[in-house]
Amino acid sequence: MLPVLAGDAVTARVIFANSVLMIVVAALPWWLGEMGAVYGVLSIAIGAALLWCNWNLIKLPNREWARRNFFASMQYLAALFVVVLIDVGWR
Repeated sequence: MLPVLAGDAVTARVIFANSVLMIVVAALPWWLGEMGAVYGVLSIAIGAALLWCNWNLIKLPNREWARRNFFASMQYLAALFVVVLIDVGWR
């Protein structure tokens, strides 16, 4: 709905901003000491991969990059859950 109301370029910037906030919030368990270093490093790494995809959407706000971002966000979430399992199993 947002691309129809605000345009593709604005929507791409909103997606990027939301992703930055999401990655910061995902790192909070590590910063608060609830998760270990494995979680911290890996969550930041997969977050950086998502931001790279978001940045490409900002540079080229088209359907192809929008689709890649959609799938990258699902892969990010799945990878974050796997990272939690790895970190908990590591301890």
